[in-house]
Amino acid sequence: MQQRLLVIAIVICGVILALLGTHRLWQRAGAPSSELESALAIPSAVSAAMPSGLLDVSPVSERDGFLVATMTESRGAPSTPRTPSALTDPWSATFADDLCAGRESAWDALEAMIASAPPGALDAALTAHIADLASQGCMVAESDQACTFARAGLEASDARAPIAWQLLAHCPDEVALPLLDRVDAPASAILRFVLDRETLGRRSIRLPAYALQSITSALASTRPEEPFPFHQLAAALGHYDDPSATRALVAMYEVAPGYAREVIGISIRFPDDDRSRAIHQESCATVPAGSVLHACNDGSLASRVGAFELDVHLELARHPETREEMLAALETCAAGSDPLGGVFCFRRLAELDREHAARVAQSRIARGNVPLLGLPAVGDPPPYVSELEHEVRRFPSEGSVTAALASCGIRSTPLRPWEHPVTVLDALASRDRALTLDPESGTFPTPHDALLRRLAHLVSPALDEVVFEQVAPDETQMAVGRYTLRAFTGDSVLETYARNYGDFYDVEAAVGFVNALLLRRGALDRCRVVGETEATAIVCASLPQLAALESAQLVTAPAEAME
Repeated sequence: MQQRLLVIAIVICGVILALLGTHRLWQRAGAPSSELESALAIPSAVSAAMPSGLLDVSPVSERDGFLVATMTESRGAPSTPRTPSALTDPWSATFADDLCAGRESAWDALEAMIASAPPGALDAALTAHIADLASQGCMVAESDQACTFARAGLEASDARAPIAWQLLAHCPDEVALPLLDRVDAPASAILRFVLDRETLGRRSIRLPAYALQSITSALASTRPEEPFPFHQLAAALGHYDDPSATRALVAMYEVAPGYAREVIGISIRFPDDDRSRAIHQESCATVPAGSVLHACNDGSLASRVGAFELDVHLELARHPETREEMLAALETCAAGSDPLGGVFCFRRLAELDREHAARVAQSRIARGNVPLLGLPAVGDPPPYVSELEHEVRRFPSEGSVTAALASCGIRSTPLRPWEHPVTVLDALASRDRALTLDPESGTFPTPHDALLRRLAHLVSPALDEVVFEQVAPDETQMAVGRYTLRAFTGDSVLETYARNYGDFYDVEAAVGFVNALLLRRGALDRCRVVGETEATAIVCASLPQLAALESAQLVTAPAEAME
């Protein structure tokens, strides 16, 4: 009976797909489609509720298999200055990008700006801007300039110190922690370090020495009109099996408003006395039946792995003796019945021991009984073998990934401390040849100019001297109007536009603009949107490298990239 139902379901799906294919052919032929749309309940392609960008004409076309945007050029127009000395607003996106990219001229200009300020008169806005840059993680390859600047300024205790404290979240532990352990480390800098490291996904191996005092001091000095980051800080502290983290969470719980207390209590994952244990248990007791809340478990390594709350790299850095137990727990989790959880745990397993993960993948693939259309046999437990497992099976060691990319002309580079590449796309990103982007920026205006600068970095040095900016629609026109995208190149200004998708990027326009600039310069580099996942992946490399990557099936373009 079950097999019969499965066959019926497949037949129905085939009929629907056939009708949809007919629908598309009719549309291309110009035939009316309203009756077919009504029959299949397909919404009309034009809806008054859709953002205007969805109805707008794309500036992008396809040329030689790549997205290329149409541009206009103005010659003789003044280029945007690149240093703050020539800017009326020194914190334009241009200068910020130069700092993030590690350009010496920008860091020299920052030094000059600080040196020229009267003693004790360093602009607070400047310090805030630096702090924002550090929290965004934009600085390339743990910018040597940023960490050198921070260490030099703090060791000399000179005018650079207020800014230097803000840069430490971006520096490796061996640079940041000794400086933050100093008795004169400001409470605000320590608090920011903990929050920013959590945001960047680069948690420190331990908390700064005065973290507890800094947090309690900040709690005591917070005014009602200044919201305290209870939720974010609780999430960060909850990862540390450190008495100071537990004491800080209890202190936060005591003064937090009602809406934040439950989250703080649940975050006390390592209670060490009756009070902290009672707070955690009471908070977990408020969780509705059937809810999945990561921190409410028995505290064992296996249960924390199964709840996806464990930072495995942080755990092993603190407790290397748990490695075998960790691998076993991840393997068990990866083989579970939850596809999403299984992929999550398998990725962590591959990060820690790729060859172990490859053996697990090989075993699961071999056991998978998939006799019909790749589906598991009726009555058998579904294998849920993910694409990730197939890829790790194909490349069972880090050396095999390195060799595959080297055969395409892409050489290895030293990994940054927070990088743990598993997929080929991860490895390309670690070599500054790819980025993965959440297409929803969550802000308006959507920062297309920042995306353009990130893409330009991937094709460095071809567009190194190009300055990007955007002119966004006014806030009163959030649902109408285009973005204007500009590239300043010497004595020329090149311009295109991006469609207005609300708080989503027009990724095609950004990629097409960069490719158009590369074409205009005769550069051999191009950028391509690849894969078919929820996130947007973009690979940028030379034409021969891209051709080799695609020929080796290491990256694939979306099936309908231009639709």
